[in-house]
Amino acid sequence: MAGLVEVRVRSFATLREIMDRETVVVMRDEATVGRLLDELVRRYPGLEEALFASPGVLHDAVNVLKNGRNTFFLEGLETPLAHGDTVALFPPVGGGSSPGATPGECQQCRWCIPAGAGMREGDMYRELRYGAMR
Repeated sequence: MAGLVEVRVRSFATLREIMDRETVVVMRDEATVGRLLDELVRRYPGLEEALFASPGVLHDAVNVLKNGRNTFFLEGLETPLAHGDTVALFPPVGGGSSPGATPGECQQCRWCIPAGAGMREGDMYRELRYGAMR
């Protein structure tokens, strides 16, 4: 598979109404999260509106994780992808929290990553506490 990058994509919540729960996308070298999302938008009608506020700009509450790390804190849509990576897509979710809620208490910010999103046990808490916003 020289020159090709195979990425597993997992969707969650309402995105499962638009696309498969899990799919594999094969891309050429120099794959990025943005290019992956472009390919998914081509495959799944309605996905663009669910993910993007405008061309190249994700909705504020959309979370894209690469191997359990939120790409918002990496290189955004320019985050590079490698063969074997897993990308998880989380749409905005309803709910809310009290003012002053701590990470994990609400569902409206980039800090709240559901369990089972591809992170190793404990990674989420380390990232939340020790500087994901460096």
